[in-house]
Amino acid sequence: MNYIEKIKNWWLSSREQIATWSRKKRIVFIFLLALVIAGGALIPSRFAVTLSPSVNHRIFFIAKYTAGDTVKSGDYVMILFSSPLIENGKPQKVIKRVGCVPGEVLLNNDGEFSCYLPGDDEKPSCDGTLLGKAKEFSLKGERLPVFSHSGVVPEGKMFLIGSHKDSYDSRYFGFVNVKDILYVAHPII
Repeated sequence: MNYIEKIKNWWLSSREQIATWSRKKRIVFIFLLALVIAGGALIPSRFAVTLSPSVNHRIFFIAKYTAGDTVKSGDYVMILFSSPLIENGKPQKVIKRVGCVPGEVLLNNDGEFSCYLPGDDEKPSCDGTLLGKAKEFSLKGERLPVFSHSGVVPEGKMFLIGSHKDSYDSRYFGFVNVKDILYVAHPII
C-alpha cells in the first residue's frame, strides 16, 4: 500500500468515526483543527531554528526589525549574509549575538576583541568577558582576514559575534550595518 492510499484510508475511517460524534463535538473538533492549521501557518514566520554551533541557542522567536527599534549588546539578530568563505558566497540568513553597538568602544588587542562603555576601560559592557579571539586559519585551512578596527563603533554599525570559537563573525568581516537587520531573535532553547 503506498503513502497516498494510506492517507485516503485513514481519512475515510476517521470521517466515519467523526460522523458518529455529536454536533457540539464536531464543531469543537473543526474549530481546533482550524486553529492548528492557522497556528501551523504562523510557526515558520515567527520561529527560527539554527543547527550551527555558532550560537549557544537553537530555537529563536523572531520579531521583524524596523528602523528605530533599539538593539543593544547581548541581543541576537538575524541578517542576510554572504561571503566567499561560506557556501560559495550564496546569501544565508544567519543569527549572531550583538557584541558592540554604536557609541560603545570596541577594543582590538592583537585579535582579541572586547567591548567597553565609553570612558570605562575597566568594565566591559558585555558581561565582563572577552567577546572573542580571531583565528589565523579557518577549519578548512584558509587564511582568515582579521578585522583591524579598535575604537568607538560608528553610528549605524554593529559588531556581531558568535558563541563558538570557530564562528565566522565580525572578528573577520568587520562591522555590519544596523539597517541590515532582518529580525531580532529572542532565544527560546
